[in-house]
Amino acid sequence: MDFEQAEMIENLDRNNLLIVDSDIRVLAYLDATFTHHGFRVIKHTQGQFGLVSVRRQLPDCVLVEVDLMDMCGIELCRAIVDDAATCGIPVIVMSRPGTQATVQRARHAGAHFFLAKPFDPKVMLHLVNDAIAESRSWICD
Repeated sequence: MDFEQAEMIENLDRNNLLIVDSDIRVLAYLDATFTHHGFRVIKHTQGQFGLVSVRRQLPDCVLVEVDLMDMCGIELCRAIVDDAATCGIPVIVMSRPGTQATVQRARHAGAHFFLAKPFDPKVMLHLVNDAIAESRSWICD
């Protein structure tokens, strides 16, 4: 068994989470929080790298900040939802307290949830787990 196969087997029983946020402190905090709860975390500060990771890693859920340096997180959400290979991956959009228009743009882009920063980590964990459970309920045997 090679390294890649061993890693795939190890990750079968772990939820894989991709986080894209331009603030490295937020990334570190979310990484520690979700890793503590058994998640395998992939993180990026730029949307373009996040999009590549989504297509390669096929995570169970994506957390994305609206205000990324290289692109709008809502556009990243739309790209994930519009791609046939990734459309089943739930996306949770995060932002500083946004306007109703921002929330509506995120929903129209296909966001599963919108969460305003600062957020309670228990709420974030609950939303991620709910999004993953709901997306898995759509998988047919």
